[in-house]
Amino acid sequence: MAYRVLDLRPDTALLNPQFDGYRLRLLDRDGEGEQDAVRSYPLPTSSVVEPQHLATNALLTYSEVYSRVHFNHMFVGPRPGTIIYIDRERHVHLAEIRKRDPPRITRMFQIPPSATTHALSGYHGAYAIGKDTVLVFDGVVSVYVLQHAPNDELEQWTATGVFEVEPDPYYWMQSASDVTVCINLPEVVQANQIICELARSSLSLRFVESDKCAARYTFECRQLCDHIIADESVWTLENGRLLTLYLQKQHEGARWASVFRGDDGVLETMDPSDFAVIRERLEKYTASELETGTASAPLMQPYVDQDSGGDLEQLDESSDTPVMFSVRSWRTGQAAASSVAGSPDWLCSAFPRAPQHWPTCTLLPVCLKFDVDGVVFGFDASADTAQPPAADGPPTHANVCARHAGTFSALSYIQAGKREKRFMYVDSDLTVAVLAETQRRVYIYHQITQPDATLAVQNVVDLGGAGDDAEILGIQLVSRALVVLHKRSLSVINLDLC
Repeated sequence: MAYRVLDLRPDTALLNPQFDGYRLRLLDRDGEGEQDAVRSYPLPTSSVVEPQHLATNALLTYSEVYSRVHFNHMFVGPRPGTIIYIDRERHVHLAEIRKRDPPRITRMFQIPPSATTHALSGYHGAYAIGKDTVLVFDGVVSVYVLQHAPNDELEQWTATGVFEVEPDPYYWMQSASDVTVCINLPEVVQANQIICELARSSLSLRFVESDKCAARYTFECRQLCDHIIADESVWTLENGRLLTLYLQKQHEGARWASVFRGDDGVLETMDPSDFAVIRERLEKYTASELETGTASAPLMQPYVDQDSGGDLEQLDESSDTPVMFSVRSWRTGQAAASSVAGSPDWLCSAFPRAPQHWPTCTLLPVCLKFDVDGVVFGFDASADTAQPPAADGPPTHANVCARHAGTFSALSYIQAGKREKRFMYVDSDLTVAVLAETQRRVYIYHQITQPDATLAVQNVVDLGGAGDDAEILGIQLVSRALVVLHKRSLSVINLDLC
């Protein structure tokens, strides 16, 4: 497979230094005719959407707080014109969006209560992977497979299977001089039960009289990503359960892509403060288990409930970091292309598409920061190297190129001034960029009509709503309708009338 470097440098011909700003265009809201740009519809009384309230004394990393506050509770449906949402009673609902008529809402499934307590608890999710197949995540470890009978107009969905997602086997981070690996063992052991041999290029790890640890963490001369100084590398055991490896790099400053040679899918914990919180969680867990004698305490404490209506300015600062992309094979996981260090900072992604669009375009565009602008890059694959798609799945591209597809002038500058922004997307056709605040307001920025135009159009939509129904919990683009999820209602914005 040919390997490519993704070039994320903007095309200066697509930048507009003469751009002056956006002019406001007012909308017809809740008028008398059928040309209303914004309509609101109540959800069924039994399907109130409310993110779960969790323990307020739980430890959270900074990135976890950011991800939880910006979690989109509305999901793309299995077919064009549909979305999915999950209510507080764990009912999964499919809504067919119609611009002029109320949405048709069908209950698909109820997520069973999770009996598992050893994993990190998160939000429920639904992910369409085909026009008749949806995966539903219970927020813990279970994923349910929902299937719809072909040509069934009654929208009856059936759970045909369930599988569990295993948590990462370890956590790791690195500095310029060392790599730290943190392993939570499945049962209490003594230090003399661990045989750990650190060599220049490999790690051997064995356990004596501990079948659970031996089954999961036995390594025989497993090759490390790079060389270490074995004499200066050590391991420690805390509370009988927390095994930590401190590996001293032989080549100081060299960055490891993974702990072991060959990517095993365990991502690095990039922020040292995040890693410190994870270690503290594991220490508390192992200590409490030793005291109580139980084996069902959570590996990582649940997320804290966030007051999402507050000032999000500090949280947004965490997203102002350079981004690196890696394009991998759908079937093998092998890297086909990646970007290089020094790429532009992340701004937002494009709205996801229904899986029915996969055969025509697999990879979504992304919007990155370039000075004050938002530059949108698309990812193209050469037709002669695109492998045939799997059944009901996307094709695998072996030859991927990044292309500067368009620019939203001044978007980076504008979004930096929105202190309470919660969601931000561009559409795949590059006609609008959408920014939604935590409550009531949605900003729509239209693409310029001429390459050298100095002005473009923006809409400011106040969705109203009283009390907790003013909060914006999710947003998706369905055809040319922008759908906004509240606790007790759906708002539909017709972009053709904006």
